Amino acid sequence: IESYRDIMVVKNTTRAKEYLDLTELEYKSLAALAAKLTPARLAYHISLLEGALADMQRAFNSKRAIAEIALTRMCDARSSQSSEALAERVEELERKISMLALGVPTVKQAEEPLERKKEEPAPKQMPKEEPKPEKKEESLVLPYAAWGRAMERISELKQSLSVQFKGSHATKCGNTFTIYMNSFFAGSLSKKEGDLAIVCGVLAEREGLSPNDVRLEIKPLGTANTSFVNELDAALE
Repeated sequence: IESYRDIMVVKNTTRAKEYLDLTELEYKSLAALAAKLTPARLAYHISLLEGALADMQRAFNSKRAIAEIALTRMCDARSSQSSEALAERVEELERKISMLALGVPTVKQAEEPLERKKEEPAPKQMPKEEPKPEKKEESLVLPYAAWGRAMERISELKQSLSVQFKGSHATKCGNTFTIYMNSFFAGSLSKKEGDLAIVCGVLAEREGLSPNDVRLEIKPLGTANTSFVNELDAALE
């Protein structure tokens, strides 16, 4: 319960480091843990722990069983009918609905395209749909200034995914977005259709596009061309 108290402090104030008696390493670990827990999940877990503590103080021989049951319920909100458990389930449902609205497929939907892509040579059809008048715009590569806000939105949908983009930056060229990130995560992300769909959906949401219109490229840091045309030069052109 004390550990969850510390997590609540870190999550709800920017001055947690001044209040909590923690080393630098302990604070960083706690901040990383707090980022992975939503307010609804924190409230649900704390309510279970407080209830278990009260039950254990009254019990004599079943304290271990009480603790184990509480920890099991913390793993799955469906095992409890409390208002806190319901709040967590609603929060998770809202997150999934938001992802569907962005065009992110479910687990079953994500598996089907992978099999079809092996059979259908989709890349051959792409150049035919590309209108020639847009070539002038697509040749202009600019830093994508809204990438920071896009990462915040990705964090709302999948915290573990946003962590991979730490230190990354992005460029925009027409409807093509290039993300430069850690080489290890770049290789890993390129193989995950579901995570790529989340990123495309967030970018489409910010730009008012359809997720199908967004083209995404993932490249390791250090391969970016730093000689970008700035916004003033672009306006003059």
